[in-house]
Amino acid sequence: MALEVEYFGITGTIKTDKALTLSFTPVDPNEVSVDPITGPAQIINQDFGVTGAIVSWDITGSDIKSVSEDPADHTLKLRIIYER
Repeated sequence: MALEVEYFGITGTIKTDKALTLSFTPVDPNEVSVDPITGPAQIINQDFGVTGAIVSWDITGSDIKSVSEDPADHTLKLRIIYER
């Protein structure tokens, strides 16, 4: 197993779809960490979910969803850490 660290800017289709695809499928989706670069760590199944290699945040009350839907002109950046 290898530890993966990926960075994503929440723009374009990622922002519209409220989901992104990791390069690899995590060994354990419950052990995926999602951290906005300028914000607090997110909580699995509360702020985001993982299915296969897809991380999504179309969850009511999700911090990522709230910030990514803000009309202000900024790009939310996420750091995602997982084992593959």
